[in-house]
Amino acid sequence: MSREMKETGISYLGLIPDKWQKRRVKTLSTCLDGKRIPVDATLRVAGPYPYWGAGSIVDYVNDYIFDDTLVLVGEDGAPFFDDTRSVSILSKGKIWVNNHIHVLKNNEAVMAEYLAYALRVVDYSDYLTGSVFPKLTQGNMNEIYLAIPPILEQQAIVRYLDSKCSAIDEAIERHKKIIEKLEEYRGAEIARLVSFQGANDTYETNNIWFPTLPKNVSISRIGMHFDVTLGKMLCPKQRDKNDTLERYYCAGDIHFDNINQNGLKEMWFSPNEKKLYEVTNGDLLIVEGGAGAGNAFIVSEQSRTTYIQNSVLRIRASQTGSVRYLKYLIEHLVKHGYIAYACNTATFSHFTKDKVSLTPFPVTSFDVQEAIADRIDTVDGTVRKAQAKHELIIEKLEEYRKSIIYNAVTGKIDCMEVTKNA
Repeated sequence: MSREMKETGISYLGLIPDKWQKRRVKTLSTCLDGKRIPVDATLRVAGPYPYWGAGSIVDYVNDYIFDDTLVLVGEDGAPFFDDTRSVSILSKGKIWVNNHIHVLKNNEAVMAEYLAYALRVVDYSDYLTGSVFPKLTQGNMNEIYLAIPPILEQQAIVRYLDSKCSAIDEAIERHKKIIEKLEEYRGAEIARLVSFQGANDTYETNNIWFPTLPKNVSISRIGMHFDVTLGKMLCPKQRDKNDTLERYYCAGDIHFDNINQNGLKEMWFSPNEKKLYEVTNGDLLIVEGGAGAGNAFIVSEQSRTTYIQNSVLRIRASQTGSVRYLKYLIEHLVKHGYIAYACNTATFSHFTKDKVSLTPFPVTSFDVQEAIADRIDTVDGTVRKAQAKHELIIEKLEEYRKSIIYNAVTGKIDCMEVTKNA
């Protein structure tokens, strides 16, 4: 049975049922931001209570400042443009909250559960300030429009969405676990091949990363077989035909969630803004510092852009060393403790030219190194292909979850009818 619909004048809401209301957040809740208390990480005492930051739990502490059913809405640093994560979270029980996330207490006009769902369909670009670090101020949050049905219908919507979203979340977790298992298999195969695990006729080396090796393999240092440098500084000359900015691939102290096929993030800067270094096809780049320290990428023949930031070590192939083999070897060492060995301090991971040059390197013939790299490439390709299939399924499930939440909280589907006939 179809329902009469009316136009809201709000693009992200569109048409809503005629009996629903279009209301601002400030008429539906009380903002409790004044009770938030940020606590520096060095002063927190570990405990059982979640310590909430911008859109996520950032710690667990021994005390709480709220014990209620609340809706938390990201203020800054929240995933405003990430459809896979929610800007609004329903919280029940004891929590501590810092000043990077808003705290809302619903009033009698709306259920907290419904409010949390409704805030997930908002186009936050209409309400954010700041272009570099988007922020949802308390004032702008209070002006957000939501579609509000009668309480009985809110209850039906919440029941419907809880059931649907729970099933979707469980399916997503199953596929994520498969992806993790595939990654574990890939890592195990890399470790087995680059460290010659399971080889016959071995000897003990007294090396923590390569405790045993075949008798025809010895241990040297990376710097004995590779040229480890930062490269030659260049002034960029090529310009994009439509602009005066230089384009180059940037690897360094960045987040690696938006990288191209070469593992290098495409960035744009003015010619005088950054000092750049030359790389060529086949170079191995290792990130020196920050959260990405130890990440290793090979510049492919498809990459025609030849500039990088100076926070990346450049390693070039030699007659005795395969950069493809070395890339997998570095990955293995980072995952199994080399990152700690190469740290300058306990809190900041940083590789240096000297430390990488002195890193142990199992010496075998170049042809054997290439053959090992070929075998790992095959495993890597098979695993990545399988992971991509599961990632696509997760993407479709997330799109489905987003669509059913939108259709439910804007009245495009009648959850009263759906739940009555379920």
